[in-house]
Amino acid sequence: MEQQPNYQSQGQQPYYPPQQPYQNQPGQPGYPQQPMMPQQQPPKKKRNPFLIGCGAALALVVIIIVIVVIASAASAPKASSNTGATGNTPQATSAPATTGPITWKTIQSFSGNGIKKTGVFAVPADWKINYTCTGGSVSGTNFDGALAVTVYGSDGTVIDLAVNATCKGGQTTKDSTEEHQSGNVYLSIDATDNWTIQVQAPQ
Repeated sequence: MEQQPNYQSQGQQPYYPPQQPYQNQPGQPGYPQQPMMPQQQPPKKKRNPFLIGCGAALALVVIIIVIVVIASAASAPKASSNTGATGNTPQATSAPATTGPITWKTIQSFSGNGIKKTGVFAVPADWKINYTCTGGSVSGTNFDGALAVTVYGSDGTVIDLAVNATCKGGQTTKDSTEEHQSGNVYLSIDATDNWTIQVQAPQ
């Protein structure tokens, strides 16, 4: 019988063979290793792009409304109060002066039948022509006539065709026209029958 070496008496450590990992051998009981299950991550929630767009549009509308309200408040006229010397009594504001109807004064009068030119006369910046005329009559039959009044400057330049009227037959037609030029003028009157002219200026 072989003697085992005494390692302790020789000062050496005993040798132990490396242990083999546990494996189930056929015919031997063992515990099967459980497979490692991967840890599942919770599914990420997807954001609805429609809801995101609606939220952005709503925020934009709110910002626009706020800007409009601020601009309206800034442009609104501020009420101001006028106080007197004591600071308590508001000062009375005078109403604008009202002008009454213009009173016209006749400065020239002319009458005739047919064609006529008047003399030169002075007119203000605002003046008017009052006229009357009648139509013609032949053997008791009335017919319409015509009246034309042309305003000339004293140098012969045409200023305005002031009147171009139809004179009703069997009755007197009357009307007026207003002119807006000053200076020295004369009138050229062309009519088919009787007429009267009054030149008037405001008093």
